Amino acid sequence: MDPIQPPTQSPPQTSPEVLVIQPKLNYLKTIIFSVLIIITLSLIAYLIFQNQKLQKQVLNPQISPTILAPSLTPKAVSSISIPTNETMGWNTYENNYWKITFRYPESLLKPCPNYTTEKEGIRFWGPQFSCQDGHDILYKIGFVGYDLNEYIEPKKPSSIETIVINGIHAQKKTYIYDESDGPLSGLKRSIEIVFNLSNGIVVLQQLGNNINEQKTFDQILSTFKFTDKQCPEGQYARQCKRGPCCCPVGAMCD
Repeated sequence: MDPIQPPTQSPPQTSPEVLVIQPKLNYLKTIIFSVLIIITLSLIAYLIFQNQKLQKQVLNPQISPTILAPSLTPKAVSSISIPTNETMGWNTYENNYWKITFRYPESLLKPCPNYTTEKEGIRFWGPQFSCQDGHDILYKIGFVGYDLNEYIEPKKPSSIETIVINGIHAQKKTYIYDESDGPLSGLKRSIEIVFNLSNGIVVLQQLGNNINEQKTFDQILSTFKFTDKQCPEGQYARQCKRGPCCCPVGAMCD
């Protein structure tokens, strides 16, 4: 007999793998929608802010400060005239070298003639000043005489104006100081009245930004006169090239 052969076993068959397709989320649409919402909300907030800002500007308009650029072009001629009764009782300063005279209030200004020669003029400090030597206190008002080539502006003036004082033409120069001017920065402002004469230049100065001192300076200017020649009405005395002369008011004589 033939030997019994064991039955042949077929290898186990595995079940086929079934792929289950999961639905994909549409992330792209979600992102775009979110960005649109953010942009819309931002635009609404910006429009609301601009509307409120515009309403504030309409209700409370702001006035921007006007910055005037320095002008070195001489302005129109102006004159300084103060009622004489305001200077009655003031002391009189006379300078025989420059042949000028003006009044000043002794209660407000202290002259120190020991500091200068008559040609150099005179300086005035406050009434409590003792005219001591070796000080570094700036004077308040000064009358300064220069030779023709000696006068130098302390800095570039912020404005120049032609004025008439008792029939005499002069230049009014205004200076503005800041931190770049060193010790002079404390003045804030100064004024020079410059008279060009045939034998030199005389200058009346007012240093500082004090309103009361500026008023006193204008009063002093109203009393300023040249004394070397008496002129008929309608003319004023002036140092011309040929010497003392009378010049019609409003004219510049040589």
